[in-house]
Amino acid sequence: MRAGDGGVRYLGYVPEEDLPGLTAGATAFVYPSLYEGFGLPLGRPWAGVPVITSTLLDAGGAADAALLVDPRSPAEIAAAIERLLLSPGLLLELARNGRARSHRYTWDACASQSLAFFRKL
Repeated sequence: MRAGDGGVRYLGYVPEEDLPGLTAGATAFVYPSLYEGFGLPLGRPWAGVPVITSTLLDAGGAADAALLVDPRSPAEIAAAIERLLLSPGLLLELARNGRARSHRYTWDACASQSLAFFRKL
């Protein structure tokens, strides 16, 4: 993106070691994914940053910890960002609920759920 695009900057690939600092300094994590099986990318931001994510994401009832949007709707994504930025109480509520949820998104939890799935097969 170019300067003047509303303060949004496309970063492209970010090395794993840079993610904690980047996430910690964020006002919100906007992740309008079309597919993410386990939702692991939400684990890090849910440790303290409000999340806007996809209604298609299997995030285990994330409505209390994120604003859910249609990932194919730029207008809906923009409206959610605006709502979040203009609602300090909502920012705090989603961050608090996300922290409570973040413990579910670990590699151990992913492995356990995967093993349970394969045992059912």
